Amino acid sequence: MTENTKSKFSPYKAEIILIVLMTLIAVVPPLYFYNVQYECGLNNDSAGMFQALFCYMYLSIPFIIVLIISLINFIWVIIKSCKAKKALWTKLILSLVPFFIPPFLIINLFNREPGAVKFLRGNEQWVHKHVDVAAIRQWVMSLDPAFSGQRYYEIKKFPEQLPEVISKLDPQYLYFSDFEKEGRVIEFEWGSAFGHWGLRIGPADMETPQEGHIVIDEGTYEYQRPIEPGVYIFNRG
Repeated sequence: MTENTKSKFSPYKAEIILIVLMTLIAVVPPLYFYNVQYECGLNNDSAGMFQALFCYMYLSIPFIIVLIISLINFIWVIIKSCKAKKALWTKLILSLVPFFIPPFLIINLFNREPGAVKFLRGNEQWVHKHVDVAAIRQWVMSLDPAFSGQRYYEIKKFPEQLPEVISKLDPQYLYFSDFEKEGRVIEFEWGSAFGHWGLRIGPADMETPQEGHIVIDEGTYEYQRPIEPGVYIFNRG
């Protein structure tokens, strides 16, 4: 870099440093965690989202510090403009840039694909790898009609020993449909502070929803993704 170039950028050194710092804080974490929901779905677990949350909590400290310094710098530029009795337009514009970087970049990154869609894309792969649909259907068909409409919020309270094809999935909740009205459908559900997700398996001729979301009640949505006829996954929150 020549002396000419150095002298050209020297008056804006503080503004350039703050822009670079704010860009790093606003861009690197979202890029790093961009696929965290997909990875969580791939593992049928929400632990990765907790890690992302803690990371953002820790990053809020340097973010606030840079924000405060940017505000002080902006006020200082205004004071300098007043003393010089003319607006230092380049410095004023550059000193405002750090305030616009986070919303612009974060909205741009996270609006590309909803988190529920990413999660279910990954979860579909988990289902193909770990779920034996045919064996589960066969087991549900063999159940006593007394299980119709039953809901188990603790798997250990299930009155019979679960077959290995189900126990290995380690579901938190287990629901059965009304056998007479809906056919023999089983629902597995898992949940965390970030919402609930699950898998529904019914007969191959069961009406399977198209991919998309439905409204469960006010403020609660369920995004559904079909896997095959009679089988679909969902993410509710």
